[in-house]
Amino acid sequence: MPQPLSKVVRTGLSIILAPDHGASRQPELGALVARAIALCANSDYNLGLAFVGMLKTEAAPAFAIYDALRWSYSKTQALRASSKIVLSEHDHRIFEALLKLFAEDEKQRNKFAHWIWAYCDNAPDYLVLVDPIDPLRWKASVAHIPPGTSGQMRIGVKEALNISGWMERADCYSKPELEHIVERFADTNSLIAAFRNLMDYSALYAAPEDELRSNLLSRPRLAQMLLQLGHQSGQIQSTPSTPDAQPGKFPRAWR
Repeated sequence: MPQPLSKVVRTGLSIILAPDHGASRQPELGALVARAIALCANSDYNLGLAFVGMLKTEAAPAFAIYDALRWSYSKTQALRASSKIVLSEHDHRIFEALLKLFAEDEKQRNKFAHWIWAYCDNAPDYLVLVDPIDPLRWKASVAHIPPGTSGQMRIGVKEALNISGWMERADCYSKPELEHIVERFADTNSLIAAFRNLMDYSALYAAPEDELRSNLLSRPRLAQMLLQLGHQSGQIQSTPSTPDAQPGKFPRAWR
């Protein structure tokens, strides 16, 4: 997890809101962020492939609706609704867990893509990200102070309106932290790709279908998320090696 800037820099806390300034001085950190964003995009693509695979002959009209949805939340809800119809209960739980893992990555990806890349001279080894709403809130809070206000009084008013200090709350990412995020994103992408293969199963695969599913369930992060979701729903059950048949509107993708 990133640390707030206030814990990385004890004195002389100041940041520069100049993305090019930080990027030019931190090329290794920038490369890691770029890898994370690329991996998350590929995970999103693999989710789409899994969607097409699970719907089979009904994929074209369903994908047309999916493609028309502009918001990530709406697309995720479409994936959930479709998977509930066409998948066995067992495979649907796996897909729900994968969507949850992807949502966690997507939240972090959105920070990389939409927060301000800042730079702190006293924390040169850290990527500093600032939620743009924080400095904007600060600017708005002091905008009403008259320009002619005396210096000492003006400083006092600004300090009183500091909204708990937006600089102190800036997120700081070390190189090991970014490397860990990249590894996590890569694992999510691999998990979704494995599920995509399961949904588009073909006799051409060297491993039997049940083996593909078993290998997927043995992955630690997926197993942990399934357990977590089971606790939340209060429906922890032993998971069979072969999913129960479930009639639905669409054919089972792996048949």
